[in-house]
Amino acid sequence: MQSTHSQPTQLSSRLTPPLNTAAATPTGSNKRSLVQSLVQVFTGTKDEEEREIHPENKYNIHQTLGQGAFGVVVLATVKSHEELHPEHETKSRKKQKAEKAKAGHALHHDPQQFAIKYLKIDNATTATEGIMEATKLVKVSHPNIVSLREQFFKDRSQELSIAERLVGSAKSPAYDLCLVMERCDGDLQHLIRSWAGSEEQQWGADPGVPEKLRILAQITAAVAHIHEVQPCALIHRDLKPENVFIAHIEHPETENLHLHVKIGDMGLSEDKDDDDKGFAGTPGYIAPELYQWFDGEVEDYDELCDVWSIGMICLDLLCVDAFDAADGASAAYLILTESNDVETDGETDEFDASVVFLREGARSVLKAILKHEDVVGAGKPTMNLLKKFLVVDPAKRSTARELLESSPLSDVEPKEEYMDSW
Repeated sequence: MQSTHSQPTQLSSRLTPPLNTAAATPTGSNKRSLVQSLVQVFTGTKDEEEREIHPENKYNIHQTLGQGAFGVVVLATVKSHEELHPEHETKSRKKQKAEKAKAGHALHHDPQQFAIKYLKIDNATTATEGIMEATKLVKVSHPNIVSLREQFFKDRSQELSIAERLVGSAKSPAYDLCLVMERCDGDLQHLIRSWAGSEEQQWGADPGVPEKLRILAQITAAVAHIHEVQPCALIHRDLKPENVFIAHIEHPETENLHLHVKIGDMGLSEDKDDDDKGFAGTPGYIAPELYQWFDGEVEDYDELCDVWSIGMICLDLLCVDAFDAADGASAAYLILTESNDVETDGETDEFDASVVFLREGARSVLKAILKHEDVVGAGKPTMNLLKKFLVVDPAKRSTARELLESSPLSDVEPKEEYMDSW
């Protein structure tokens, strides 16, 4: 740790290491080979014509739920038998459907809703992450992990412009890898921001510490499961509020908010026993040992990096206003930059509290966090829990299972939706 004090400039460089250096963008025949390999993985055939299944043939596509450089996520519903075979639809069924549509029945909690993620596989990085997410979601079935219904390919060559076809189609067909997953109602990031008042409070007001511990217990249960699942345990490596999804909401007669949450986005997850894990994660939630590994100070890291990330999510849940003001970079950022107990230098520490922990020392930094009024107001048991999550030395950090089975998480009454994981 001495080197982190004597060379703080090296720590600032840690904030922008490559998050995925294992894959490069293929060109020409390599692209076609990549597509053929992926097709074989998912369908067991090398014949591209045999495997082509268009999602629109099985699903009705509704609005866009999100999009980015990777592709797009859309809301979809399973087509009925009559929609797939309109020649079989009876007059009475047509009348029933028309009446239902006229009544304006909402789709909001239809169990047949799904989210389809279209991943462009023009480059190996996106393809690899998509394949990893699909295969790992299949392996880790759990009440608190987003489930995968199916996966297939879509040929989007017909959607290309004439110029794009002339330039690229001869070298490489254009495909989307389509992952059909259960649809969730939002993510924890938007939920926390709604509690802070910066977004529409569609989930109600801040529910208080007991419900936040319930959320934390579900996240920890899911993480404990992926760390232990056999035959191949996993490390998530990118736990953050954006990757915790709200799958179900209840408003009982008591008007207390009860949420069923699930972790997702397993594209950066890695086999626990892999000797060549690489650097991955989102600044603000990356455990200190990953920075130490990146700088060659430690030889390896393990699944306990996920436990640190849960601790940062715990802090976000407790310090709603700080999280919102930190613009999603974890509440620790604002708490530490406003504290007089630790030294911060703005740009470097803006992204990751782990940098401050390493440079300034765990004890003083944790002391500054535990002095925050929202953390103090959460009560001593919750403060002690946070201290167990945010242990800089992974050798002394508790496992997800140990935390789940100790107070206060062990005192949380499990609900039917996720009690199987306890």
